[in-house]
Amino acid sequence: MADNETQTPRRPEKRMRPDDELEDLENELRRNEREFEEVSSYLRDNPIQERHLGPRNLKEGEQNLKCVYCSIVGDHYPDACARFGRVN
Repeated sequence: MADNETQTPRRPEKRMRPDDELEDLENELRRNEREFEEVSSYLRDNPIQERHLGPRNLKEGEQNLKCVYCSIVGDHYPDACARFGRVN
């Protein structure tokens, strides 16, 4: 910069006061706690059913569906394969 040019003073970045930042964090924590409680409540009210592995009635048009794991045709959906249903 040349000697005759004046430098404009830089504005300080607008920073939050520690109290404001703390309040924002506390508000976010309360929102997260409420959301957690909503999810917990939903799971209490809607228990997850145990997976059914093995033969089942396939939908119309899916009777020729071949299981990609055991190659049996028309017996079950691949996600219900009793032979390969569990990953260890």
